[in-house]
Order: sequence, then C-alpha cells, then structure tokens
Amino acid sequence: MSNFRFVYLFQQYINHNCTAQELQEFMDLVNKSKNDDQLKALMDELWEKVPAGKTLNSVTGERILNEIFASDTGVVSLQRRSLSVWYKVAASFAALAFLLGVLYYSFLGEKNQQRQQIVQKNDVAPGGNKAVLTLADGKQLILDSAVNGALAKQGNANVLKLKNGEIAYNSGSSADKEVMYNTLATPAGGQYKLILPDGSKVWLNAASSIRYPTAFAGKERNVEISGEAYFEVAKNAEMPFKVKIDGDTEVEVLGTHFDIMAYKNELKSATTLLEGSVRIKRGNNHQLLVPGQQAVYQRGVNNAVEVEKADLESVMAWKNGLFVFDNVNIEQVMRQIERWYDVEVVYKGKVPDISFTGVIPRNSNVSKVLQALESTGGLRFAIEGKRIIVYST
Repeated sequence: MSNFRFVYLFQQYINHNCTAQELQEFMDLVNKSKNDDQLKALMDELWEKVPAGKTLNSVTGERILNEIFASDTGVVSLQRRSLSVWYKVAASFAALAFLLGVLYYSFLGEKNQQRQQIVQKNDVAPGGNKAVLTLADGKQLILDSAVNGALAKQGNANVLKLKNGEIAYNSGSSADKEVMYNTLATPAGGQYKLILPDGSKVWLNAASSIRYPTAFAGKERNVEISGEAYFEVAKNAEMPFKVKIDGDTEVEVLGTHFDIMAYKNELKSATTLLEGSVRIKRGNNHQLLVPGQQAVYQRGVNNAVEVEKADLESVMAWKNGLFVFDNVNIEQVMRQIERWYDVEVVYKGKVPDISFTGVIPRNSNVSKVLQALESTGGLRFAIEGKRIIVYST
C-alpha cells in the first residue's frame, strides 16, 4: 500500500466521495495504523490538515452518524482532534462501513447535490492521447486520428504509429543516414509517448513539445524540449544524450531516467533524476545529480541552479495518471488544470491565499477536481464552457 493510496482514500473519505469498497479499505488501514508507526505518522499529518469545522451534513447523515458516535449536536465535525477520539470513531465507523458506503450520497446534502447537477451540465472531460507531428518539410500529422502503421518517410527513416498509439522510427541499416528534424507537440489536454530512433522513450505531458533528429549521427544525441517530458534514455557511452531547455540550459546523460519540467508560465524549471546520473549545465554552472535529487533553476535569472531532494511521487504523478498536490498554492494548481483540461482560468477578486494537499485521479472530469478543491473551504468555482472562474469566499 503506497502512501499516496492512503492519502487518496483519506481525501475521498473527508470529501464524502468513498465508494463502499474504498470506505472499507480506508477503515481497515485506519485500524492497522494503530500498530504501524509509519502509517500512524502519516495519518497524524493528514488529520492535522483537515480544515477546522468541516462537517458531514444532511439529515440522514446526521441521524446515522449521531447513532454511531453519540454526538450531542447530531453533526459529526471533522475538526482536528486527538487521535484517541479518531481511533474510537474509526472503530465504530468500520463496523458500519458498508451501510455508510451505500448511504454516503446523503452526506452531500440537498444543496450540494443541486450544485453537482449544475456542474455536470457544464463539465469538461480530462485530456487524453493527442499530439501533432510536424515533419521536416512542415507537413503536420494529427496523431490521435492517424491510422496505425507507416505514416511517412523521413530520409532513411520510416515514421510508424504502433498499435498502442506510440510513435517510433525505423531507421534502416544504412550507415550514411540522411538526418532530418521532426517535432512532436501535445496540445493543452493532450499527452503522448515517443520512441526515438535510438530506442530512448519519451513521455510528453500536456502543452509540451520535443524537437529531435530522425536518426542520431555523430558524437552526440541532441534533442530540445519545452513544457514537460519524462525520459528513459537508451545507454550509449560513446554518444551522450543531451536535452536543451529554454535556450540556456542543457541536461547531459549517458543512460538514465529523468523528468524535465520547463513550462514558460511557471516561475521555475526543474530536472528530477530517478535513475542513473545527469549533469545540468547553465553557463559556467555545472551540477551533477544523483537519483532522488532535483535541480531547480529560474529562467532569466543568472545561471543559478539549486539542488534539493525531490518528491518523486509528486514529480511523476502526471505520468502515473494523478494530480498530486503537496502544499501547492491555488495558482499552481489551476495552471495544471488549465493544461490538462484545455481551459482558461479566471480569478474574480483577489487570488485566494490557499494551499492544497491531496491526490486526485487525472481521468476525473474537471467538476470532480473542483469539488475536491472546494471542499477544503475558502473558494468556489463556476464552469462556463471552457472557462473556469475562481471565487474567493
């Protein structure tokens, strides 16, 4: 059981979104945590982040929970409280997990149900596998609608769309290869996987691009990216792999797994190493990373590179189909939502000074994500076509 699964279940419970199966799984873990120090520490931390005064409401919910917890007020408050009380709550709650799993919809209350109906009429579906391949002559191929098989010929290389939707290159056996450059770009609301001519694998996040040769020749393998990409580089000690970012930064590797986040609307860019080693070059500043480290740098601000310990699960969340927020402010959260759902975010009034911690599947409609954010208190959302309006409450 990963920590992020527990965080996800905790969040589903707090937001009254647990299925009967998730509710039973969560309560089993809560009981287990009494004898598991690591799990207990994690739950301590999560419980402290529950907004004060958060309640499970509605008449049915009040009645059922009143019977379980013998609450004087008839409303079970999810305020931060001692864990001894929480464990007592959990033990009682687990006994009726199935019943509450069936009835949890009533916890939303009539007002919230009405809001859900409104949101669903103005919902936005999550992104998917979408990309445009620009060939050397400028011709563009829409990959999500292209048929599987050979798409084009670039010099001595055949461009292939595989059955699983990936793009790959078959460069043939000629030693004298004609090198051309292609660009693979994902739109907002898109992601895609590419296999480079040397066998290296690249996953592109939404609103990202990679420019690369159709065959690697010479002493180096050079590519250039914008946005965010995760690499699994094929090893070749005699031909280092180099990624150029922002025009002034270079990541050099021999064979390794790493993520680069370099969106132009983010304040900072970051290279995160999962396996192997990479060297970050910015002007005369060179930094060597070891697995688990992250190099953070701000575009346009000298050549400074800060090396710090990386939160690998947060970094890799997008590739694993998740939003993972760990004390992330609302503007950072909404920029991710803009890219993945291809929407415009507008703030009405002052931008709320609120941070979020939680895990949400990326295959959720945007309404589900917004409901989870709203449940923390302090803001509300409206969906108008492809525009999301953020209100401070």
